[in-house]
Amino acid sequence: MFTICSHKNLKIPIWSMIELQGDLQSNEKAAPFHGKIIGDLHYNLEGEPMLIIGHHVLTGRIAKLEKPLAILKKKQKEDEFEVTEYEVQGMVVQKLLFSERPRPIVANADAIFVK
Repeated sequence: MFTICSHKNLKIPIWSMIELQGDLQSNEKAAPFHGKIIGDLHYNLEGEPMLIIGHHVLTGRIAKLEKPLAILKKKQKEDEFEVTEYEVQGMVVQKLLFSERPRPIVANADAIFVK
């Protein structure tokens, strides 16, 4: 048996989820992305998300989720007879969808070569 608790007087943070098409690869074998910065997230003037990963830029769109997702944290039990409780840490209501292929970031060749 378990219960999900949320304090009514506290505001629950709203989160966004990032959805990518394809795979992210890392040179590290064990826990390749744990504690690492994957890229930079920016928004253009129209409010569309842009994700820069390495030397590539991805352009995306914001999509609302049909059903919100709850971010839960399991509370430690004091004894074995206590009911398991989960505390709501946040709600995911939208996703940043990056479905197109990434474009390479290319430096201006004229700026590289001195004439």
